[in-house]
Amino acid sequence: MSWDDDADLFFLSAVAATGSGFRPGYSEDVPDPTYWSTSIVKMQTANPAGTVKLRSRDPRDTPEINFNYFTHRADEDLQAIVDGVDLLLRAADNAGVNYTRILPDPDVDMRQGIMDEAFSHHAASSCRMGPAGDRGYCVDSRFRVNGVDGLRVVDASVFPRLPGAMPNGPTFTISRKAFETIVEDAKRTDGRKSG
Repeated sequence: MSWDDDADLFFLSAVAATGSGFRPGYSEDVPDPTYWSTSIVKMQTANPAGTVKLRSRDPRDTPEINFNYFTHRADEDLQAIVDGVDLLLRAADNAGVNYTRILPDPDVDMRQGIMDEAFSHHAASSCRMGPAGDRGYCVDSRFRVNGVDGLRVVDASVFPRLPGAMPNGPTFTISRKAFETIVEDAKRTDGRKSG
């Protein structure tokens, strides 16, 4: 179930170590060949409720990132993931795969189990692009921060909404657009100085 009828779920399957998400020591886990994991990525979430806050003035101090999952449009997002889990389990059953479901926890309601295990490492849209000067947005279409002279933001934070894909490709695309925009603005400014 997608809010815009576009591709909504992305399945990532692999032999994996037990556990979910990234955590200290994750990279040292040894894959268990008897443990198969499939992550279901919700590509078209329309939840704009996440926050990124500075913890201190120290630039080396990591920010506090809270995705605030399932704060807005929770029913749609949860139903899409439930449908994905059901599809995956039906496929395994139809293929005759012998498995034991570990996550989402089979002893709790499927929706609650999904909420308990949801994680991400792709923060985006925290400095959204929109009309110049609109207080609901952080940057204008030329990547300029509203109300701050000489500062631009060029990363996944400027997406008005999640791009519906892994953010690396769209981030490369906006980086190229920003490069062209910054060069164009520099030429315009340079032309005014020499004229």
